[in-house]
Amino acid sequence: MNYQKSIDSILNTPKVEALFIFDLEGKFYFPQSPENLSSDDLKKLPEQIIKMYDTIAENFQNCSDLILKFKKKNLYFRKSRNRKEQNFIIAVLGDAGVDFVSLKLATNLALKLIKVDDL
Repeated sequence: MNYQKSIDSILNTPKVEALFIFDLEGKFYFPQSPENLSSDDLKKLPEQIIKMYDTIAENFQNCSDLILKFKKKNLYFRKSRNRKEQNFIIAVLGDAGVDFVSLKLATNLALKLIKVDDL
């Protein structure tokens, strides 16, 4: 299975609306966003998420999974681990009712298969 199938698996998870992949420098490799998200908001996303990961690491512990819950939508973030040469974050925008188990399985597969050099 190649990385594209793993990306498709994430996007085909019911109630998933958007998928973003970016490195820890903020460079986008795969922005698949909803039409109502402005390009200015999209440009700010990596920097804000990277700062959030850094703040959590400084004040609590290192983590790889984050969820920001809002009234109707959730943002799910998965950071690659143990691959210094392949550090990236998968961000998924989904309905608050998205099946988290299915989404976690799909993103686990993507984290194993994706190499940013291939995107």
